[in-house]
Amino acid sequence: MSEMDTNQTQLNKKGISGSTLKIIAMVTMLIDHIGAVVLEVGYMPYLLQNGETMLYEQWATVDTWMRLLGRMAFPIFCFLLVEGFHYTKSVPKYLGRLLLFALISEVPFDLAICKTTLSFAHQNVYFTLFFGLLAIALYDRVNSAKCNYGNMKKRILSVIAVVGCGILAVLCHTDYDMAGVLLIVVLYMFRNIEPVRNFAASIAMLGAGLVEIAGYIAFIPMHFYNGERGLKLKYIFYIFYPLHLLLLVYIRTIICN
Repeated sequence: MSEMDTNQTQLNKKGISGSTLKIIAMVTMLIDHIGAVVLEVGYMPYLLQNGETMLYEQWATVDTWMRLLGRMAFPIFCFLLVEGFHYTKSVPKYLGRLLLFALISEVPFDLAICKTTLSFAHQNVYFTLFFGLLAIALYDRVNSAKCNYGNMKKRILSVIAVVGCGILAVLCHTDYDMAGVLLIVVLYMFRNIEPVRNFAASIAMLGAGLVEIAGYIAFIPMHFYNGERGLKLKYIFYIFYPLHLLLLVYIRTIICN
């Protein structure tokens, strides 16, 4: 390898690896869930019940900032999902892992958000990621060179695949539902065109509400992604998600008793 090639390789490795992005997303998600699970569902109602109005208002301000900071977690996880799809050796196994941990995480999620063992009113984000991955897998299959479809037929089937997965997310009441699926799809479609990708992602994120504007800050670390895997944290998020929810439920129980 020439000196020029060596320098170019070193240059390409500068920036933020996939594992660093995952850690950023996990930390901001934890901050967000402390607000949602401990404060909003537990401590703040507890303060109101005990007449602590002033203290409630102070913690409400803290909660607002925590939830706004937490908006950047989901776009980063969607970005990493698209990267994972690009590099995975088996899409069916990838889908299987997401569905398995969606099922595993549902009871911790319902305990954290709904304060009940099982609720069908709101499903955890793994289901959203599952439907999003399914959407881009179908989109890729339809538009691959192996399929002998005409351009118009490809467009129609692509739309049906994406909208169908989005509708399933809505019917299942998943976190971010249709907006989450569309975000994953546009991140995939414009993966190599960053300005267009960020613009399209911004529009998709707004589908989940104006508060998601705070999540636009996620585009900064995504910009510095260097394409490197980094530390081997493949199963860390899978395990972290249900465990941290159970831990927050335990902390909420201690605080409010």
